[in-house]
Amino acid sequence: MNRYLLALFFLLTYFTVSSFAMGYEHLWSSLLDKYTIQNHHKGSLVTYLNYDELSKSQSFNSLLRIVSQTNPETMTDVQRRTFYINCYNIFVVKKLLESPKNYSLSYAFSIFNTPYTLSSLKKRIQKANPDYVYLLCDGSVSSPNLEAYLSSKLEAALSSAKMTFLKKSITIDNSVRIIRYSDWFNKVNINPNQVLGLLSDYNKGQDYSLIMVNMEDTQNVFKSKR
Repeated sequence: MNRYLLALFFLLTYFTVSSFAMGYEHLWSSLLDKYTIQNHHKGSLVTYLNYDELSKSQSFNSLLRIVSQTNPETMTDVQRRTFYINCYNIFVVKKLLESPKNYSLSYAFSIFNTPYTLSSLKKRIQKANPDYVYLLCDGSVSSPNLEAYLSSKLEAALSSAKMTFLKKSITIDNSVRIIRYSDWFNKVNINPNQVLGLLSDYNKGQDYSLIMVNMEDTQNVFKSKR
C-alpha cells in the first residue's frame, strides 16, 4: 500500500511542477501578446515592446515574483532550460524598464535565492547549448526578437529563431557576393565562419565564398570561405 502511495505522490508532484511551468510560460506569453507589436525595420519584421504600458502591468510584477521564487531544480531538464532562457529575457525587460538607456550584462537579480547577473545566466544557458544565444534578446533591434518560449516546443522554437534571425540580420548581394551582417554577431563573439554555417543550413547545398561586411561598420570586413 505504501508503495502505491509513494508512486502517487511522485506522480502528483510531477504534474504539479509541470503545470506550474506551463503557468508561468503562458503568463509571459500573454504579456508579450498584449504589449508587443511587430513592425518592419530595414525590410525585416522586428518585435517592439511597449515599455510604457508594460511598466504599469501588475501581471508583469507577478511574473517577476513567480520566476524569482521558483526552484528550477524541481523541473525537468527541458523545463529548466526553457525557464532560464525566459528568465534571461524577462530580466532584460526589467532592467530596461528601470533604466532604458543603460543596458548592462552586469545587471544583478536572484532566482530562488541564487544570485545571477545577465552575464552569468547567459553563460549558464549557453553551456547547455551554445545555439540558445539565438533565443536571447538584449533589447536592441539587432538582437534576436523577444519571444516567450514553451518547454514543450523549445527545440522547434530554436530552429525557427535561427532562421528568423538570419533573415532579419543578414543581407546578401549576389552580384558582388557580399554578406552584410548585424553587429549583434560581434557582441556574442560569433565569427564569420559560423555565420556562413547558418547560411549553408538556410540554403541547402549552396556553397559560399564571400566577403562579410558589418552593417554598422563598413570598414569591418571579413573574408571567409566555406
